[in-house]
Amino acid sequence: MAAQRRPELYHAYIAASPHVNSTENDTIGYHMILEGAKERGDTKTIKKLEAIGLPPYEKLDKKGNFVGDGDAYHAVLSRLYSYSPNASEHSLSD
Repeated sequence: MAAQRRPELYHAYIAASPHVNSTENDTIGYHMILEGAKERGDTKTIKKLEAIGLPPYEKLDKKGNFVGDGDAYHAVLSRLYSYSPNASEHSLSD
């Protein structure tokens, strides 16, 4: 926002891994984990993912507003590293 407001103060803007579409990014991760869990026969992870479903992870609060569901998000993304195509041997004991 600062560069947008005062561009004359900046020579360049460099972003490292900006999230352009978080829901799409999370959906790709969800499918990567699900496919990896199926390949390994990890029924616990498969059941957990299927119960949670696809992103976006939202729930209704007490006032009836949609808010982020951090528990669902963490349950899925906490398994992402161990199912990454570049996961180390140490991460496979999830």
